[in-house]
Amino acid sequence: MELGIQVDRDTVRNYAKRFEKKVKKYAGMHLFDQIVGINLLRVMFDVENVKELRKKYPHKKYDGVADETYPAIKGAKKKFKEINKKRKLEGKEPFKWPKGFTLAVGYLALLKLYTSLVLNEVPFS
Repeated sequence: MELGIQVDRDTVRNYAKRFEKKVKKYAGMHLFDQIVGINLLRVMFDVENVKELRKKYPHKKYDGVADETYPAIKGAKKKFKEINKKRKLEGKEPFKWPKGFTLAVGYLALLKLYTSLVLNEVPFS
């Protein structure tokens, strides 16, 4: 027999917002007085960085990688194409990228564990 609970979309959204608020307060990564990411190592292991994690769990291997991507905001590609068509007709330089945001993550491959998550409304590219 399986038991479960059903919740509506708003309940999930409200929980996610409460979780985000608490996690930002507990493990926010600060840059110029703004929180730009979440330190997932702090959330999961109560350590600040991989060096502290190695001390706490010396028997594990740590092989870290990181990457970032700059996805377009929903609807931005279509608008981007339309604006660039007009700019070309006017003889102006077309924009290089549609409006987007930055998503960056750190990952410990051998442990299959994300270490940091940065989500920024402004693309760095």
